[in-house]
Amino acid sequence: MQVLMGTIFKNLTGGAVSMPDEKCEFDDLKPPIVFLASLDKQPDAFTCDPKSFFGRGKLVEPEHYLKPLNNDLVPKNGQGAMLSERRFSLKSGESKTFYYAFGYLLEDNSLKDIIEYYSEKKERLFEENISQWKKDGIRFNIPNYEWVGREVSWHNYYLHSNLTYDTYFNEHSQQQNGIYQYAFGFNAALRDHCQFALPHIFLSPAMAKELICFILKQMHSDGSFPYGICGHGMIVPAPFIPSDLHLWMLWVMSEYILGTKDSEFLQEVIPIYPLYAPSEKSQSVLNHLILGYNYLINTIGFGPHGLLRLSNGDWNDNIVVGNVPDKNHDQVVKWAESMFNSSMAVYVLEKFEMLLDFAGVSHLKKEVKENINSLKQAVKKQWNKGWFKRAWLSYSFGWVGENRLWLEPQPWTIIGKIANSTQRDILFENIDNRLRDPSPIGAMLLDKPLKRIFNKEGVFANGGVWAAMNGLLIWALSKEKKKSAWEEWKKNTLARHAEIYPNIWYGIWSGPDSYNSVLSSYPGHTMFNEDLILKEKASQEEKREPGNHLDLNMTDFPVMNMNCHAWPLYSLIKLLGIEFNPSGISITPALNQSKFEFSSSLISLKKDLKGYHGWYAPLGKEIQTVSFHIQTDEYFTKLYVNGEEMNITMQKNDKIVFKGPIKKGKICWDILF
Repeated sequence: MQVLMGTIFKNLTGGAVSMPDEKCEFDDLKPPIVFLASLDKQPDAFTCDPKSFFGRGKLVEPEHYLKPLNNDLVPKNGQGAMLSERRFSLKSGESKTFYYAFGYLLEDNSLKDIIEYYSEKKERLFEENISQWKKDGIRFNIPNYEWVGREVSWHNYYLHSNLTYDTYFNEHSQQQNGIYQYAFGFNAALRDHCQFALPHIFLSPAMAKELICFILKQMHSDGSFPYGICGHGMIVPAPFIPSDLHLWMLWVMSEYILGTKDSEFLQEVIPIYPLYAPSEKSQSVLNHLILGYNYLINTIGFGPHGLLRLSNGDWNDNIVVGNVPDKNHDQVVKWAESMFNSSMAVYVLEKFEMLLDFAGVSHLKKEVKENINSLKQAVKKQWNKGWFKRAWLSYSFGWVGENRLWLEPQPWTIIGKIANSTQRDILFENIDNRLRDPSPIGAMLLDKPLKRIFNKEGVFANGGVWAAMNGLLIWALSKEKKKSAWEEWKKNTLARHAEIYPNIWYGIWSGPDSYNSVLSSYPGHTMFNEDLILKEKASQEEKREPGNHLDLNMTDFPVMNMNCHAWPLYSLIKLLGIEFNPSGISITPALNQSKFEFSSSLISLKKDLKGYHGWYAPLGKEIQTVSFHIQTDEYFTKLYVNGEEMNITMQKNDKIVFKGPIKKGKICWDILF
């Protein structure tokens, strides 16, 4: 890896790098021992020599599949495999079950103990596994949409089962996976770690906390974050120096603390990266957050228009890299401002202010509020009579998004209450006409693709369809366009992709982070070098520098990207209108359905013909305040809190507010028609 970075990839990585501490490594030269064991009886034969079985055949057509395995445990020519043979016969109508264990050994594991443990309970494993999956997680059922319940359960399973334990950070990590992990070999970007932790707050608060620890342990002493991690605790060598990472961290941290009321976590001590350096430093979680906030405000800082600076990218890694000529990068990094960062910051800093209030930290609140107000005013000025602009690159390059509608900042202007009522009406109409309506699988990132960017039209950052941005769009639509929000949620499901593009094998059980839109020559696919199909070489005008996207094929591993599994879960929570605050929870359902039932480890909400029923189970024991915003055509007659009837107190905006203690770990309510 070091040789490659110092030579072929020097322009991308900056050259070879030194190890931050003694435990950091790019390559794992001593991977764990992998095993395959038969649990019910000894195998009849086995081999570790793949050639003796496959020969010159393919995976689905082994050349020697009719020959007995040769019992050779020595891999040949550096190639290994684990093949086990069982010989049996079946009578008519008879069935037999075979039990195997496949896994890897950590240093303190005993293979003998593992085999004995699973051999003793092999016949109960399936039922126990099913029982465990039923305990935690997110479930959703709605009449006439049985497939929705199946899809939600599938995302719940997929997100949880793709967790990885990182032995450098000693925490679980929800990796983005897909091509980034299995082709590039890195765990990035940190923004994705934050996004994937959001549904875990509901799926499993304990796991969400661990994922947040993994995120915070990447913070450096100056408050900066790396783009991502690779190898064993190593920072990813990458050309991207994004400016949005701290916003995602502050958001997921605020959501976790306000949602779980886990005040003790703020005082836990976490090390600063690198974790095992001689001058190892540690500080409280709360101080991590304050350090990150200060880095956002003082180091990333503000540009000439009062907007947060862009660096060489925000959520969109290609807003600069691949869009701006390399010779102009320094100029752009110096001046550029991000409308995505700035509009997102309005909402995130409001949540961070709530966290400070919950934590009893008063000295920052005035400053945070001032930054919220100044950012809100700065964003408002960039309305172009149809939508909000995307970014300002420099005095030479000017604005991005004056003549094109970029989706990224638009939802945040709704969520953060930046756009006024007239602007919202115009914005929703333009999003519908230009981004939503033309696309059968979710809104497009851009209405008119760029010519100079190194992605083809309708592909990736040049007008593709992204689960992450559409998750935010669903949330924004739920504020005022409830029917559209529900329709957009359904359009972004795997079931919809499978229905529209049944001949594309991915996008059915899992998928990438983005699909090609209808603006592409290959809609429904993900990014790949189209010249491989056309059998034509790129023209001189299309040639790019080494490391370009022209030779990057997301189709090499177009599944297991957690964006397509995490965002349907979190945007569903936003369809239910769930928002946390220091004193409790606010619920504003955006589903115009007569019946539905949502359950998770943190909150449950059910609507039936009798009314609304639910519970909230934060870790804190304080009295919780529940604000319930009712539909305009609903009228309630009775309210029960923890089984006791209470007077219904209606406030303005059709809001019912009630308080109650946590009993047996929950506050429960029934609001009856």
